[in-house]
Amino acid sequence: MNNKKKIIIISSSIILVILIVVVLIFIFKDKKTAIIDDNKKYEPQFLNEVEKESFGLPAEVKVQAFRDESGEVATYKIIKNDSDIVSDPVAEKLITPQE
Repeated sequence: MNNKKKIIIISSSIILVILIVVVLIFIFKDKKTAIIDDNKKYEPQFLNEVEKESFGLPAEVKVQAFRDESGEVATYKIIKNDSDIVSDPVAEKLITPQE
């Protein structure tokens, strides 16, 4: 009887770990990412005042936006100098808005 309890506990633990891993995979899979078409020349876009306010950013800050296929902001970068403007979004580490 004692061995059966151990087997049930171990089996339940393994199943629980597998379920947690599957849930985490689905959570991270649903994260938005900026889509960049390699055939297009990338044109920098910037957040407007309303978008800055929606992300809790000050209006005077210059913020470069990277949009997904639907036009929503997928990620952004705060621009302190014009040299900070991203010309190759794939090579940059970008800030993802918190939802």
